[in-house]
Amino acid sequence: MSDGPRRLTTDEQRRWLYASRQRGGLCAACGRALADDEPVYIEPVAVDRKPLAAPGAWWQQATALREAPLGRECASPGFLAVARERPPERCDGCGRPMYYATERAGRHRAVCSKRCLDRARRTGG
Repeated sequence: MSDGPRRLTTDEQRRWLYASRQRGGLCAACGRALADDEPVYIEPVAVDRKPLAAPGAWWQQATALREAPLGRECASPGFLAVARERPPERCDGCGRPMYYATERAGRHRAVCSKRCLDRARRTGG
């Protein structure tokens, strides 16, 4: 596997991506359920937009980069090597260990999904 971004091209892969970003606990690339204490690797992936879209839909580009929660087997080798050198962050919603490929100064909290973001907001985490 190359160190370039993983590419999601099928409808099934797009469903996994959006389900994993919404609910968590799922690898966005292969659809495998992640164990509760299993680390998640948040890494940009290339998502091919559907070529057959609703009438009138137009995209400036055919591929978009999206941050995706991945299991260890689907994260890029380069990212895994970097992740081994630092301690994981903990998801503010569920406590899952997490590694972000992209460092962002504006990130206020580590969350593995929108569900965990909502949970963290409710509990003040």
